[in-house]
Amino acid sequence: MEFAKVMFEQIRRVIPREKPPNFEAWANDVRLLRERDGFDPEEIKAVFCWANADDFWRTNIRSPSKLREKYSVLHAKMLAAKPIPQQHEITTPTPRQRRAPAWHPQQKKSPNSKNA
Repeated sequence: MEFAKVMFEQIRRVIPREKPPNFEAWANDVRLLRERDGFDPEEIKAVFCWANADDFWRTNIRSPSKLREKYSVLHAKMLAAKPIPQQHEITTPTPRQRRAPAWHPQQKKSPNSKNA
């Protein structure tokens, strides 16, 4: 029931005139998300927080039953909204990685070099 109350407080910040719900029914819907649908409580909170911050979803997810109904879509959108690392962040080698290893052909001195 605790999450149901927190959820209502967050909804009220977005929709100040929202009427108080039946918290027992809300708590039951949260329980169903966990037990019947098998979702992790922390993930449920993360999905709700994401939806409550989203310009579109914050006025549409106004109860645990609606959260449960749209959960898969919300979860997918939440994951898609997370920042994706830029390509150069993944592939840019460190200065140490830029040097070829001693056995690599680039490290061997060419026969035409002055230091040979």
